[in-house]
Amino acid sequence: MKRIPSHQLGPVDLVPRALVRRSVAYLTDRLGIAFDRDTDDLDAFSAAWFRLDSLTFGFLHHDGEPADTTGLYLDRNLAPAEAHKAITKILRKFNIPPDDLAWEETENLQHLPA
Repeated sequence: MKRIPSHQLGPVDLVPRALVRRSVAYLTDRLGIAFDRDTDDLDAFSAAWFRLDSLTFGFLHHDGEPADTTGLYLDRNLAPAEAHKAITKILRKFNIPPDDLAWEETENLQHLPA
């Protein structure tokens, strides 16, 4: 697994596919994940992007969201079953218990506009 700095992420279409009941502080302090700070049209946010095999994903938390949660972002074009497998793999890789998964997208997002 390789960490990708935000400025090197490249052309990807990552969207929230799951929500983890872990804060950025927990992911940083306990798991050693380094987050970048940035802003978008919504708010300031903290993000950490990774590549695991051929999978690009990231943890992202907007400042206005509940402090004890962090979004897990995956490619919009992953089918729900593939996204579920990826989420499970990522949680295992970071030793995040499945019970810490607060929400998982189960819809096919391929038809939605980018």
